[in-house]
Amino acid sequence: MASDDHAPRGENSGDSGRPGTSGKVHASIFAGAVRVALGTGLVFGAGFLKEIQVAASFGLSAGLDLYLLVLAVVVLGSGLLSGAFQVSFVPAWSKVDASRGERQLLLSAAVAMALAAGGAFWVAAVAVLPELLPLLSPALAQTGSGETRQLALILGALLVISPVNGLAHGVLQSERRFFLSGLLPALSHIAAFTALLMSGEHATVTLLALAVVAGLALETAALAVLLRKRRLFLLPGRFSGERERRLLSHAGRLALASVFISLSVLVDRSMAAVLGEGAVAALSYGDRVPNLFRGLGSVALATAVLPFFSEQAAAGDWTGARRVLNRFTLLALAAGIPLTIATVLFSEDVVRLLFLRGEFSAADAALVAKVQTAYLFQVPTNLAAAVSMRLLAALGRTGVMARVTATALVVNVAGNLVLMQYFGVAGIAWSTAVVNAFLFLATQVAARRVLKKP
Repeated sequence: MASDDHAPRGENSGDSGRPGTSGKVHASIFAGAVRVALGTGLVFGAGFLKEIQVAASFGLSAGLDLYLLVLAVVVLGSGLLSGAFQVSFVPAWSKVDASRGERQLLLSAAVAMALAAGGAFWVAAVAVLPELLPLLSPALAQTGSGETRQLALILGALLVISPVNGLAHGVLQSERRFFLSGLLPALSHIAAFTALLMSGEHATVTLLALAVVAGLALETAALAVLLRKRRLFLLPGRFSGERERRLLSHAGRLALASVFISLSVLVDRSMAAVLGEGAVAALSYGDRVPNLFRGLGSVALATAVLPFFSEQAAAGDWTGARRVLNRFTLLALAAGIPLTIATVLFSEDVVRLLFLRGEFSAADAALVAKVQTAYLFQVPTNLAAAVSMRLLAALGRTGVMARVTATALVVNVAGNLVLMQYFGVAGIAWSTAVVNAFLFLATQVAARRVLKKP
């Protein structure tokens, strides 16, 4: 089976399995996670500045609604492709002999695959979005399909650029350049902020879309320069061989797993809509703070551990991989549980501080605080699941990940149906907490079974 590429055949007494060396590995992973969190935090800050400028330029206009809907669909697709290619690429990269020029061949083949997949998604976006968006939002039916198609044509470039950038980020992360890799995505936010600020009253959503794409292209150029210093070229090449087919197979399974996770979010929003006016907004507001914790913590841990897990899998160092899994699972829980408790205790105060102004009433704050409290309980298991899921990816068990996330989607729907009867919209958030606990337990069990000594 392709999903068993790195299945253990026995114990290996690799360097990272020795206590002294494993301590250095753990320190390196922790330092990498901190660097990723710092870089990601700065990107969040740049994104916040961009959103402030977007609000100043467009307010709550119909044009901005159209832009945001097109962007949401495109970002979903580009995120699926970028994440799938990057996470499947890093383990393959760790197995390639660097002294024979094989890494360039692998990188070029992966770039060709990413361009082909992204190009197909781009064509589909331009063809489908003008017909799909009016169905999703009847208010857009009055908007001409020409404007929708123009935005899809511009923003669709993200579907091609993002997966290629993801591969380059994978190379940098494999070489422990975590902070730089985490920081470069800020270029897109900076480009959009600058374009809107300079255009003043003449700002349009078309300009905003062009600026976002230009910023991502600047990121590509910066990544290409960094790779060139390592005698690597971010160019497409010939796709052939079992190694490349295996990488594409893993990327497909990872994309499928991401689809199931994304569908869970869509299901939550759709089921909240039947609860009445304001339920979807309460769900969205209640997830702002928990999403920040997940975005910084889970991304940092997942990014930092993947290169180490990949190298240990390539070397057959199962003892070292097991130690990293144990240490960083405990670290995730030790950090997430106190953070959750502290935030839950002041949940309503946090909501009031962030949102209580204008049309947002005290009653709204009380409801959102209940939703936020429920969402916060997923943080510890979400952080820990990020570690075990990256180990499964490094071990080539992407099929297991797809099956687990598909089961999680079913658990999510069932949990929503039951818990929303008792807790209303907060029940949907409680269901999400249950789903994350399931993902944590299922991926931990699966990873430990693979690492278990025969």
